[in-house]
Amino acid sequence: MKRLKTLFRDNSFALVVIIIMNLIVLYNSFFHNPLTGYDAGSHIKNIQIYPFRLPSPEESSEYFSAPLPYMLPSIFNFVCQAFGWPNCTVWAGKIAQLINFILSIGISILYWKILDIFKPGNKRIKELVFLNLAILTVYYRTFSQVRGEPYIAFFVVFLIYYIIKLISNLYTVTWIDALMLGVILGLLILSRQWGFLIFPALGVVFITLWFKNKDIRIGLLKFCLLTLIITLFIGGWFYLHLYIQYGSITAFNLESPGFHFSNLPNSFYRTTGLQNYMLFTYPVRPNFDFTLYPILYSDTWGDYWAYFSYRRNAENALQTQSYLGRVNIVSIFPSLLILISLIGSIYLIVKNITKNKISNETVFGIFQISMIFFTMLGFLWFLISYPEKTNGDTNKATYIIQVFMVLPLLTSIFLERILKTRDWIYSILTITYLLVLIHNFQAFLTKFYWINLF
Repeated sequence: MKRLKTLFRDNSFALVVIIIMNLIVLYNSFFHNPLTGYDAGSHIKNIQIYPFRLPSPEESSEYFSAPLPYMLPSIFNFVCQAFGWPNCTVWAGKIAQLINFILSIGISILYWKILDIFKPGNKRIKELVFLNLAILTVYYRTFSQVRGEPYIAFFVVFLIYYIIKLISNLYTVTWIDALMLGVILGLLILSRQWGFLIFPALGVVFITLWFKNKDIRIGLLKFCLLTLIITLFIGGWFYLHLYIQYGSITAFNLESPGFHFSNLPNSFYRTTGLQNYMLFTYPVRPNFDFTLYPILYSDTWGDYWAYFSYRRNAENALQTQSYLGRVNIVSIFPSLLILISLIGSIYLIVKNITKNKISNETVFGIFQISMIFFTMLGFLWFLISYPEKTNGDTNKATYIIQVFMVLPLLTSIFLERILKTRDWIYSILTITYLLVLIHNFQAFLTKFYWINLF
């Protein structure tokens, strides 16, 4: 009890931010319509088809989606139907959303543990990390929907936690650690195909450790091999199924003309949304069709595709559009901090490597930058290789949720490093973050309610 009181006394601000953040997730989990979201009908259809067989392309356009997110809701749906209860589909969706809330709590706990290992006793960095996470609208929208990305977010943070543990205790790792890492990675790829984009970053980390620690190279090879075997044993079966049935482990519901930059119009690569200030006035579809930057920015901080806080046919639609424009303006502040932190972190990593000072912190920085780089590279490959012909709606911030799980850590670690002796700047920074959170608060809450389903 005394330890608990000390925890709350010493970390009260960070804990308040965590509580607010997860209460918002809980609110959305309860109130958001589970039948509203990106390809929501197909994800619900997957729940109805599982747990005893895999969906076909004729049954669900999300037949290629990994099965883990559907399993528990589908078991509930099966029991519900067996007992003849009403509205089983809706309630199964609610179960999925409640699991998302539990995953969000798990992410909060894992972030806390990561920081206790990486920066023990540093309450300032905890505050920065959770403030950076709490202002991300994409986090709340992703966790309101019935789909696999909340699982990706959880297992990515779990992976970061385990990598931090391994880096910090490299000389004491055992086969149990390889088993645990393999389980995490296996469940990651069973959550959604985006999980594979983390693997190159892991390769970069292990190559870095290989060159940094000559005396453990054989042990590191055995560790990686065992981890890979466990990963494939747990998650590989589904992709073997995709390959056997559809000829590719990257099966998708759009035909691919191959990777060609010409697949998408010039506007995709060049449009910024700054012309006529559209990015800051009406940042909702269809204003930025077939563009990269305006959609991704607006979908990160607002609700570009109109599945969450913006209802296109609502009486206050114009008012909400204007508000989301202001959200985009206010969000320039955290966006600049993210960009500065990203550039600054890369600079420090390169500087340390050139001076042959590869500390554990540098290795962790390499891991974070690699995760961001390879995820964005894979995402761009996906957008260009599978061009959507109507409005380019494959460009969604939710699809790169793992990047948004890394950025709060990367940004906060960099800011804390440069603000160590500048308390007054930290105070201004904290107040500004809180003002952003307050202003953007309405964008964090769903306007698509499920009560109307009954």
